[in-house]
Amino acid sequence: MPLDRPLWWLGGARHGDLYADPLPAWESPLPGSWARVQHAEEPLLESARSVATWHLVHDLVENRSVRDTQDGTPELPLLLGDRCLAVTSGPYRDDRPPRWAGAVDYALHNVSWAADELQAGLWPPGPVARQAAADLHPTLASAPDSPALPDTVTETTWIQRAVRLAHLQATIRTVREHYGQGSELDGHPGRPFGSVLTSTMVALGTIEDTVHELEAL
Repeated sequence: MPLDRPLWWLGGARHGDLYADPLPAWESPLPGSWARVQHAEEPLLESARSVATWHLVHDLVENRSVRDTQDGTPELPLLLGDRCLAVTSGPYRDDRPPRWAGAVDYALHNVSWAADELQAGLWPPGPVARQAAADLHPTLASAPDSPALPDTVTETTWIQRAVRLAHLQATIRTVREHYGQGSELDGHPGRPFGSVLTSTMVALGTIEDTVHELEAL
């Protein structure tokens, strides 16, 4: 489906058809009702439009070099699936690893290195690292539980995992800011704990922005 097509209904030419009868049945366990949706229509429309517009703009930026070739190739419409692929794989369109793979591998390398240094007695964590680890532990140990799910859903969902990653990233950033630069949490390559935290934040990338988009949807 062309990604700009939903804008027809989100205040565009076909907005009048958005609530055309008969509306599909609102069935359990989905909370709410059509009446509640219509009551909150304006903020919902604004949120949905902002998500669609964000992806349209990012596609223009990411593929500008292709469009600028002006080789006469007809321009294809931007499809919803195109942006799903872009979000998953970044700029790679030829089955190469996604853009976040290298950052994740580097973070895993730092975790393994810090564990090896600790086990070999080459890195004795100081009081700042110990206290920061204690501050982080509740977030690391918690199970993904947001947003709340209907009673009929018993397994952890992918969106709960995404929200938990965003929470983890925000917690790491808060802890690092609290203890400041120059401490054991500094991202210097010679400081195992700081390297782990910094590379983990980089690996998580823009997860917070993505979660905000999901919440807007």
